[in-house]
Order: sequence, then C-alpha cells, then structure tokens
Amino acid sequence: MRASVIIRISALIVFLVIAGCSSTPKTGALLPVDDMGAGYHRESDESVFENDSISVRVRAVKDGGGVAILDELIKLKYAVFNMEIVNRSKVRIQYDPSTTLLTDDESSYLKPIDYTDLYDLKAGAEGGEQELSKMRGRFYDVSTTLSPGEKVSKLLIFKPFGEGMEEAELAVRDIYIGTEPIDATFRFEVK
Repeated sequence: MRASVIIRISALIVFLVIAGCSSTPKTGALLPVDDMGAGYHRESDESVFENDSISVRVRAVKDGGGVAILDELIKLKYAVFNMEIVNRSKVRIQYDPSTTLLTDDESSYLKPIDYTDLYDLKAGAEGGEQELSKMRGRFYDVSTTLSPGEKVSKLLIFKPFGEGMEEAELAVRDIYIGTEPIDATFRFEVK
C-alpha cells in the first residue's frame, strides 16, 4: 500500500509540473481590454473612442517598420503607441501630448518623450542625426491642431515600464473640441 501512495503522489507531482509548464507564456504585447465603457470599442488590436465630434484610435506598436531608431526603442522595451485622431466636428480640435500620461499596475507614471528626449538618446551616436531626422513629424511632441474633417496619425513614445507589469492605462487628457475639453482613457493588458 505504501508503494501505491508513493506512485500516486509522484504521478500528481509530475502532472502538476507538466500543467505548470504548459501554460502559454506572455509575449509582452499590450492589447486593448475588451470592456472599456460607453463610446469605446475594440477593433482587433486597436482601442477606439468615438462620438459625434471625434474619433481616437490607439494601438501598441510592435515593430519599427524598418526605422532603426524605432526598432531600437521597441527592443529596449519603450512603450510605443500609434494614435489617430479624426476631427468629426465643425470646430478645431487641439491636442497637446504634454497632458497625456501612461500608468501601470506597478505605479509607474510616464509622460510621452519629446524630440529633445530622443536627441539625448541618440546624441553622438553614429548616424544619430540622420535617424532623428526620420522621426521628425512622425510622433506627437508638440501641440497639434486639426481643422474640421482633418485626420492625424502619429506615435506616442514612453520610457520602459518596470518588470512585472500586467496592465497599462493611457490617459489622453484635455483634447479640446473648440473650447470644450474631453478625456479619452485606453486600457491595455499584457498578453
């Protein structure tokens, strides 16, 4: 009987080890959370906020598309998002990236980097100036104004999160539609 108990315990241990190893490992990809509330929905890997005046689409960027500086930032675990804003209103829309922040469940609080931050990263590197020139106008680093019917799509770039992060929230604050500010908050989880 004692041998039977040892065999059962051994089998249970082997089963638990195999079951623990068979779970799908996380890739580190940030994907939108499905349930985001009124005005929000998910389209594939994009999180979308829409109303009669504006459409804002956000997606985490997984590769730099051949732009060396972007590839390098993504490899270094910088959080890079593509954000598209469409002005559906009859007035101007104003967006200032300095009011945007990215938080995570580890209490990180990140502001988007600007051109000066990128310059500091690449200063003195061989080919750095040329790589920086490829980024000019491709990411939000200064205030952007959209006329009625206009659309803009650029990158938001944030320094890396700490280890162990499971969820992130991108808060795009004070988008002015005329004189009325609105906020759009996009939640992501690590898959």
